[in-house]
Amino acid sequence: MEFALRYIGKTLLSTFKGVWKAILIYELFNIVLFIAYIASGGKENLGGFALMILLIPAILCLFSALPVILLLFGRKYKVYKIRNDKGFCLEYFYAFEKEFIRNKPKVTSDYIEFAEIYQQLGDYESAIAVLNTLKIPETDVPSRLAYIFVYMNTALYMGNSALADDIWRHNHKFINSKALRFFYGGSFQGLDLMTATADCLAGRFERALGICNYAIDKWRGEYTVAFYTLRVYIYKKLGDENRFMLSLAEAQAEVQKSNPIFESDKLLQVRELEKAARGELPL
Repeated sequence: MEFALRYIGKTLLSTFKGVWKAILIYELFNIVLFIAYIASGGKENLGGFALMILLIPAILCLFSALPVILLLFGRKYKVYKIRNDKGFCLEYFYAFEKEFIRNKPKVTSDYIEFAEIYQQLGDYESAIAVLNTLKIPETDVPSRLAYIFVYMNTALYMGNSALADDIWRHNHKFINSKALRFFYGGSFQGLDLMTATADCLAGRFERALGICNYAIDKWRGEYTVAFYTLRVYIYKKLGDENRFMLSLAEAQAEVQKSNPIFESDKLLQVRELEKAARGELPL
């Protein structure tokens, strides 16, 4: 039950964050139109204007919540429950493959998740092979973001900073798009984390530190703990003992108060911080 409540709450919040800016722009546009209409002497259909301003955002919010409701009472929730309880394991792999991959219509988001499962199980070649079957246009922003994230992360797990850099360069215009960052800020933070991690793998610690500090200072999100953890690793590699100890204490506090959707992710955060404190690159 605890996982169900966490799953509903965080997924709804994440979904709403993805639509509120669009709703805000829509509202401002209609308010300007409404004021201009009144200023020009218009008096007809004022109720229609008010209804449009209030009703459309409510409908958008409802439709944004529907996928979460369907997931909760559908197959994906049951599969995710395995990940919550046991983490990335073979049972989770086989359950996901059975429900969403084997003899099923090809859904891009499911294949990206499947590649991530391969990656977490250590089968990097299979993860890359799955990703290479996908051709995702930049207009499909959520899928493109997830695809780049998993591809870069797999390259980093392989210890291949050149491949991670190549993926970043190939997508740099997309990654640096300010307009897209405005609407999909949380997901772009994940790409920033991958960029900083790739910098660390290539020995570019100062640049990676700059990304981490900026991320920590400017916003909070699902990758906040990872940025704190990566900063611990950077100070360890730089040999700055004072900042290392301070960053370690801060990261421990962040891990302690974090509440990820999957309980198994909490254990992963602890393990990654322990690795960073030993001078091993957290991933």
